[in-house]
Formats: sequence, C-alpha cells, structure tokens
Amino acid sequence: MSSIIKVNTVQDTDGNNIINENANTITIGASGDTISIPAGATLANSGTASGFGLEFQSVQTTGFTASAGKAYPCNTTSSAFTATLPASPSVGDQVLLMDYAGTWDTNNLTINPNGSNILGQSANAIASKDREAITVTFIDATQGWLPSSGYQEGTPGLSLPYTINYLVIAGGGGGGDRNGGGGGAGGFISASSTVSAGTAYTVTVGAGGAKNDNDGTVSSLGSIVSATGGGAGSHDEPASAANTGGSGGGGGGGEGGSAATNGAAGTPGQGNAGGNGSNTNGYANRVGGGGGGAGAVGAAATSGNSSGVAGAGGAGSASSISGSSVTYAGGGGGGCQVDTGTASGGAGGSGGGGTGALYQNGPNTIQNSTAGGANTGGGGGGGARQIGSQPSSGYTAQSGGSGVVIISYSGAQRGTGGSVTSSGGNTIHTFTSSGTYTG
Repeated sequence: MSSIIKVNTVQDTDGNNIINENANTITIGASGDTISIPAGATLANSGTASGFGLEFQSVQTTGFTASAGKAYPCNTTSSAFTATLPASPSVGDQVLLMDYAGTWDTNNLTINPNGSNILGQSANAIASKDREAITVTFIDATQGWLPSSGYQEGTPGLSLPYTINYLVIAGGGGGGDRNGGGGGAGGFISASSTVSAGTAYTVTVGAGGAKNDNDGTVSSLGSIVSATGGGAGSHDEPASAANTGGSGGGGGGGEGGSAATNGAAGTPGQGNAGGNGSNTNGYANRVGGGGGGAGAVGAAATSGNSSGVAGAGGAGSASSISGSSVTYAGGGGGGCQVDTGTASGGAGGSGGGGTGALYQNGPNTIQNSTAGGANTGGGGGGGARQIGSQPSSGYTAQSGGSGVVIISYSGAQRGTGGSVTSSGGNTIHTFTSSGTYTG
C-alpha cells in the first residue's frame, strides 16, 4: 500500500526549511546549509542543470587576481600580463584560464601561484600556446595547482622556467703585421642560467677581427651573458699597440728602429693577457708575442744576436657542453723576422689559435701564418716583416676566428633555435651564426 503526503514545506524540529516548494521551484535546504550526498549514492541528472561548475567572468586584458570557481577569458593582444591564483586555496579549488584572442604564443600569460606550488614548483608558470584553455585544480601543498583539463598533451601549453648550461665564445682578435703580435682569443664564458618557456632570446655570434687593429666582436645570449671580443695583436709601420679584449693581443717586435711593445690585458673571468714582443741585434731580429688564450697567457717573444723565437698563443680552455671535450679560445702565435740564426714563428694556442708567420732573411725561409679557427674564437696569427720583392701573402698577419654559442639542458627538447642534437640525456643547441633561442 502506498502513501502520499501533500505539503508545501518540510521543516526540522527548529522550524527551519528542509524542502520548500513555491510554484514550480523546489528549494532544498536554506542559505548556509550543506547538502551531503552519502557514499555509494548517485546524483543523476536527466534534465538541465544550471548554476553548477565554473562561473565565467568578463574578458581580462591586464593583470588580475583570480577567485576559485571562476573562469577567465584572457586577451593578451596588447601585451602579456599575469593571472594570480587565489591565496590559501582549498583542495579541489579550480580556476579556468582561456586564450581569448589566440595570442598567448606571442604575448604569454604568466600564472602566479601566489604562495602555493604549481606543477610541483613555487615558480611562475607560463601559458604559451595559442587557443589554449587550462583548468587548474589545487591538489595539495606538495604539487599545488595542477592542470586538470584543457592541457595540450604532448605540446604542453603550461611551462615552468628551467635551467640551461651555456658556453659563449666571442670572436678572436686579428694578428698584427710586420713582426706583429698574435691576436687574443675571444672571451670564454661557461655558466648556467634560468630561462622562461616561450621567451625569445637573441643569440649573437661574434665575428673574428681582421688583421691589424681589429678586435673580435661580442658574442651574447640575450641579456643573460655577453663575452668580449679578443684584442688585436700589435703591428708596426705605422706602430700600434696591442689591444685589450676577452684575451689580450700580443706585443709586436718593432720595425724601423722602433722598440718592441708589450702584450695587452685580458678580461677577468674570460681570458688572459698577451705576451710581450722582443727585438735585438740593432733591431734585425724582431719577434712578436703570442695572443692570450682562455686558459693561459700568451708567451713572450725572445730574441738574441742570432736568434728569434716568437711567442706561442695562450692555450684555450676545454668544454664538454657539446657532448664531447672540445677546446676553444686559443691565442694566435706571434710573427717573427730574423736575419740569420735560429728562428720560429709562434705556434697557435690549442683551441683554434692561428700560427704566427716566419721570415728568415739569410736562408730565405718562410712559414705561412694561419687564421684563427672558425667557431672557436681563436686569435689570428701575427705576420712577419715583408722584405724587398719577396711575396707577402704567405706571411702577413691573419684574422681571428668567429665565436660560437652553445646551450644545453637536461631531458627532451624544450627550446628551439640553432642546430639541435642530443648527448648523454641532454638536448644541445649550437649556434655557429647569430639567431634566436626560444625557451
């Protein structure tokens, strides 16, 4: 037997409404009440539900602080801005952020976790995929906010800053002519930094300096780091001092009765000084000093009444950032002119330093100079004196080598730009010419 109770309102013993019907609207509970669905029960909807889920807000165009349970279309057309998540969130709190105009790839949306973690870290996250819509849910204090829907699997639209290792080598300095000094190596800087996902960093690869007074040019990685170009080696007629640089240029041996010159200083933390030039025997034996290298000073030249030995370029420094050990930024060897006796042009420093030239007048011996190695930042070799009608092309000074920028980080590829390889679980981006690295 079934029973029917006909009432408009059901109240508890204190007179508070439990169920109330007014026309076609049925209200369960009163303001401030909690409606609990017991374990094992199912709340089924066979009609239309409204008032549940996230509440959409107006389009945001500048930085704002979000509230739990709300959805925010974010328009970054004019500029990037920051969405700050709620402070002191509760487990299960949700916020939806969506790319209103398809511009997050060019003007990123930064998501500030506001004292909590996001993706397990306390750093800001970056939303950088166009037409993305991300719902973040607060899980616990350890992981904090995690994407729970709308997240582009395989091409994550939400990324955290990450650490890169980098090697930045500037262009090497040019060698000096006429018993000149070797060019100094380009500045060598190896360190680490944090980069932001989706941010573009301009990469500049410095050129090597041409012979005679021309320094190498700067290599840089955005505003993170800048390496100084190598200093030019000294030359004579007209006389010119060696230049300072990442590593300093070598001093010259003098010419036409002029005295030898000293090597120039390098930049602390990037390279070393060049070696001094030398001359003796009424200036008949004139020899240039080696350019400084990243790992050692350039050697000083030595000369006597019947000898002249040009200074070797300073040794470079090795780096394994590319996956194997490679030496960069060697100084250029000095040039040498000796009438008779023992003579040698300066050897290039390991790491791309160019060889210095030799002209020995008595036996008419010539040793050709060489340029600094491409993409090593090596200094150019110094030149020897040109005498009479002897050919000059083989023993003039040479230019410095171009620089290089290499970026490495752990794991799968995250950034773009340069030539991309992998080794030992690291992704490596090598720039042999200027370009852009995008995190």
